[in-house]
Amino acid sequence: MAKSSSNATASYKQFRILIPICFFLILFSIEHQTTRTLFSIARQGMEIGVILEEPETTQKNTTSTAKARSNDTETSQTIEYANTKDELSTRTEPPPPPAAAAPASDVEYEEPLPVSTVAYVITIASCTFRLNKIVLDAAAVLKKSIELSSYPTHPTARYAAEFFAIVSTADAQGSCAQKVQSVGFQLQVHELPVKGPEDIAIVEGALPPERMKGDGCCGHNELLKLHAFSFTNHSVVVQLDLDTLLLRPMEELFDVMIHPPHTLAGKWARRSLVTSGAIAPTYQPVVPITEMTFEAFYTKDYNMVPQGQEDRIGVQGGVMIVRPNITRRDELIAMAKSGNFFGGRGASKEKSGWFRSGYGLHIYGAMTIQGLLAYYYDLVAHENAVELHRCKYNQIVDNPRRSSIHHVYPRRTSLDPNATEYDTTCRDGRLDCEDVQCQMWPVVDTRIAHYTYCKKPWDCTEISEKPMYKGEATCQRLFQSWFDVRKMVKGKEDAKGSHHPDIFKGFCDKKNEYIHLQQ
Repeated sequence: MAKSSSNATASYKQFRILIPICFFLILFSIEHQTTRTLFSIARQGMEIGVILEEPETTQKNTTSTAKARSNDTETSQTIEYANTKDELSTRTEPPPPPAAAAPASDVEYEEPLPVSTVAYVITIASCTFRLNKIVLDAAAVLKKSIELSSYPTHPTARYAAEFFAIVSTADAQGSCAQKVQSVGFQLQVHELPVKGPEDIAIVEGALPPERMKGDGCCGHNELLKLHAFSFTNHSVVVQLDLDTLLLRPMEELFDVMIHPPHTLAGKWARRSLVTSGAIAPTYQPVVPITEMTFEAFYTKDYNMVPQGQEDRIGVQGGVMIVRPNITRRDELIAMAKSGNFFGGRGASKEKSGWFRSGYGLHIYGAMTIQGLLAYYYDLVAHENAVELHRCKYNQIVDNPRRSSIHHVYPRRTSLDPNATEYDTTCRDGRLDCEDVQCQMWPVVDTRIAHYTYCKKPWDCTEISEKPMYKGEATCQRLFQSWFDVRKMVKGKEDAKGSHHPDIFKGFCDKKNEYIHLQQ
């Protein structure tokens, strides 16, 4: 009995000694596992932080990021192995299974390259004598500029390019079509959406259908651009006039069109779009940018509208970025054929323009692309379309303020202190418009140059030794950009012109004497 009691006492003492040891081991195990879990969470959080906080770095260094992540994985495996070896020396039971890893899409975002192929589209509605003379050079330079800003030529570009020319049935065998095809544009032949007045309904009180023929630059022929919506084999279409030049990639626009807003890639892209300054300061969204499904980007033409009509501005038809959509195309064509365009200027008591909306004859090209798309994207599909900053995406070097003499002319700010005209109010109706001072906008922050106010590069204009207007220096830099690309598509011609070779690179013999491409 005494012996049994003695054994019990000894066992009890041993048990009391083991209690704190077991308790310590349990705490150590819990703490160690928690540390591992926190380390894993922190590491994943850092990876997510890289994606959300530094979009440009991540976007531009996909390869280096992949290598870093590979090294990070190897380091993580080494740490896990060391921890497991240490645990086996103290544990008598197997360690608990690791927590399930977060889905890869929630932790990191990488894409195969190219992400997608963008359709770049030009339109030949009518092969005029003037167009036929320059179309080969203009198309070749534009195409080369796009290649330089696309995958795989550009070092950071993630979108490839494919080239198309929309031509009318009447011009499919013409000289202009043959020339653009010879430099790599695939022909897409379409009937004119509106062939003439006979296609337009007669509506009581509306303008007669014949008025569309002479509207804007090209009349009803310009509606051929609506076939940009027909490229359903592509995710994005960029419609450009031939007098444009692509200077830099536009990935920030393509990303939000490709990726839905609820995805990690979509959220990242929308945040990047906002912080990049791509959106026009005049644009007022009806839904948050973070929730928007993007179907179209456009710029507005504030330079052709009289004072008092700032709430009804036409689009600038030289640059459009859209998602192909047959329904949208057919809807716009039906509107153009409806005949519901009423006379008058602006949103007056008797409303004018498309469906009495106020998009009337104060807009240049009101009855075709400029007015029709402005009405459509401002009032019908506003929740899916965004106005872009025109100095960045459709740079024509325009004056954001109107002159005291005329609402259009002079188009630039005079540098002469004795000039009789002076800049007064902002053309867009705001009190301050220095954020769209395109006359002084840096070329390095420009995506698309559009040679309208600056004149065409192939005009070989005179270069003033002493600038008379603000913006002349910007125009000269944009001319240099065009001719830098022109040198890359040089043919058999002898490019030794003496007219300001520092700007025109030998392709202007003298003023108004351009040296054409010879294949």
